[in-house]
Amino acid sequence: MKIAITSSDGKNVDKHFGRATQFYIYELVAPVPKFIEKRNSIGYCSEEDNHNYNPNKLDLVYQKIKDCEILCTVKIGNVPAAQLQEKGINIIEFEGKLEKVFSSV
Repeated sequence: MKIAITSSDGKNVDKHFGRATQFYIYELVAPVPKFIEKRNSIGYCSEEDNHNYNPNKLDLVYQKIKDCEILCTVKIGNVPAAQLQEKGINIIEFEGKLEKVFSSV
């Protein structure tokens, strides 16, 4: 199972979904999760769009993480979260060290 994490450094979940321009992808395999790659993306939100729902931007982000079953992010809006969940991606809102995410999944 793959998990996409919104992180600035690959060690902490520290980015909101709308501001994330990169996703760290891990394969959850016992006993230690395996880092797969860092994927660059567009930011879903910008100051100009006032956090309005944008299906085109969301689809561009979705294309980057569509092979993941879980998205772990500090915060995500209700509409993008619902849209991603409809596409089969489970959402975990969390802020902190990656190890804590891995131990709770």
